[in-house]
Amino acid sequence: SVSTGSLIPFLSMSTSQNCEFWRWSHRSEKMGTLGINGRLPYDHTILAAMIMALLDNPLHWSLVYLILFSATVVQGGVGFGFGLIAAPLLLLIEPSLLPGPLIVAALTLTVTMAVRGWRWIEFAIIPWLLLGFLPGLWLGTTLLQILSPQQTAYLFGFLVLSAVAISAIGWQPELKPITLIPAALFSAILSVTTTMGGPPIALAVQSLPGLRFRHTLAFFFTLAGLLTLSSLATIQRVGSTEIHQGVWLMPPVLLGIWISGFVGRWLDKGKTRRAILTVAALSGITVILRAWLTPP
Repeated sequence: SVSTGSLIPFLSMSTSQNCEFWRWSHRSEKMGTLGINGRLPYDHTILAAMIMALLDNPLHWSLVYLILFSATVVQGGVGFGFGLIAAPLLLLIEPSLLPGPLIVAALTLTVTMAVRGWRWIEFAIIPWLLLGFLPGLWLGTTLLQILSPQQTAYLFGFLVLSAVAISAIGWQPELKPITLIPAALFSAILSVTTTMGGPPIALAVQSLPGLRFRHTLAFFFTLAGLLTLSSLATIQRVGSTEIHQGVWLMPPVLLGIWISGFVGRWLDKGKTRRAILTVAALSGITVILRAWLTPP
């Protein structure tokens, strides 16, 4: 048998099929994706394999769903923070869901929020954010080749905490290219190196009112998520299996979206900025702790 925690389809096949599929699955784990030439040879088995996984270990997957639900409530209510909660915990209990399936799950949240609140999106600042985010993806990859992930995490973790400290004493950046482009650049680098790229963008646009803040970030994170998935697909880190896994993560996200509406309305009563700074500070601390606890 195969561990259901990996969510790799492995059903009753002939002996030759089993041997071929086993070798293919392990080779795919090293590549970070499943499939040959971008195709999934046993695509029809994925649904059955996932159902088997859920039935075989319901407590494990209940915990995964609880993590995703909590992450969705935080980001849906505050505007960011999904990666802060979901990424470190899933890395411990179900690392096969990072990064591709988790990004698909996050897109469920951001697309829903962006469509539902399109009238509150601050479209004027999106081009400036993309202007910083696109080169940031390349720079993040380059930094990973020059610096260790721990060094990069320490650097940007302390930068996030510094920005939080400055903001806490009253500083609010203006919505101008001089602040938006560097924030998006740092966001992309953090996304590549730590999977938590929300804080720089959130701190840069913290002056927006609650509804505009949340839905503008949702629209930007949708674009950023699609760009990140495309980048991962080009290096064979995301395939059809990861997309299927991400679809199975949607139920707790959809429930969290509904609950987060109540949280957002509560925060809009003068508590949004404090929540932004709190989540950003926790993100910076989490990045540093992960770097410290991760062996070199």
